[in-house]
Amino acid sequence: MANTISINQFAQTPVRGQVESEQNVLTLTMQVSANQATALKAGDLVTLDTAVTKGPGQPLQIIAQGTAVGIGVIVHSAKKDSFSAGDMVEVLVWGVIWLLNTAVAIAPMAAVEDNGSGLVQAYASASQKKIGIAVDYVPASTLGRYFIFGPVTSAV
Repeated sequence: MANTISINQFAQTPVRGQVESEQNVLTLTMQVSANQATALKAGDLVTLDTAVTKGPGQPLQIIAQGTAVGIGVIVHSAKKDSFSAGDMVEVLVWGVIWLLNTAVAIAPMAAVEDNGSGLVQAYASASQKKIGIAVDYVPASTLGRYFIFGPVTSAV
């Protein structure tokens, strides 16, 4: 597991949005869209802003996922905790990341979705879009590891 630098701690613990391993992951640098009204945080699920009309070669513009097909999850940064319009962020598109779940436990291999408020919950048909699967058993209201498959999974 990647280390999180935290001064005056003897036992390092994972944080929301922390990538499990720096190997075999796909992260892309994207920009928070001017259309994103509230600040985004590490662990928030995001989607491409389809209202943006910038041409090819410009940074990908992202907004909070909501019920749209997700592109990935904002990765934790030791440099900054909150990301506003215009900020550049790293987005995990493929790999294992630590996210916070809702008040319900999630079983290993359970398909998961964003609950629309930045938390993960077990996938419920006709609700939000799938984002991946739980890697471990995750007790209620705790951080757990989730394997994110990117936009291909969330489209189905």
